[in-house]
Amino acid sequence: CAYIESWASIIIGFISGFLYLAGSWLMVRIGVDDAVDAIPIHLFGGIWGSIAVGLFAVPGYLPDSSSAGLFYSNGKLLACQLIGIL
Repeated sequence: CAYIESWASIIIGFISGFLYLAGSWLMVRIGVDDAVDAIPIHLFGGIWGSIAVGLFAVPGYLPDSSSAGLFYSNGKLLACQLIGIL
């Protein structure tokens, strides 16, 4: 993502891997037939990616620096991202 620092992308990637594994396990556990694991990759990964931008977005990289990620600002961007997920 163009709006986060390199160190944050490493953290986001590690969490994404664990979410994929947990999502894949959950799909097998509840009996969803997803042969190519599209649900864990796209659904869980997409939700986490949206939340991650709301957490890690750097003010200097955004067109509107007043709505940076929660770790840098007041969390308005995270609120917008969560509303977008719903």
